[in-house]
Amino acid sequence: MAALYATQVTKHDHSQRTSETLVPLARDLGLPVQRPYDAKEYVALARQVLGQRAYKGKTVIICWVHHDITELAMALGAQPPPAPWKDKTFDRLWVLKPDAHGAAVFEDVPQRLLPGDSKH
Repeated sequence: MAALYATQVTKHDHSQRTSETLVPLARDLGLPVQRPYDAKEYVALARQVLGQRAYKGKTVIICWVHHDITELAMALGAQPPPAPWKDKTFDRLWVLKPDAHGAAVFEDVPQRLLPGDSKH
């Protein structure tokens, strides 16, 4: 695991949910939750993540607000571009993996942890 990122708490958005989601994993991995950007600064985050040589070939987990996660995925080069995240969706992971040419292949993965979670 290379890094964990969450949205920055701002005066406009006081939610700490993205950070709180990552705290148990961060504790287990001994990694900090980095929060350098607010939710609307997804392009800056994408540039930072894609520009880090230390992250090449490693996993970076980003927990973001659903209103801006589609734009973040596209800024990271997701192909095909994902549909907007639905407001009532709480059981999905979006995975971006580089293909043989370095393009970010997008996959929408159901967690399937609880009864009633998405099947597809």
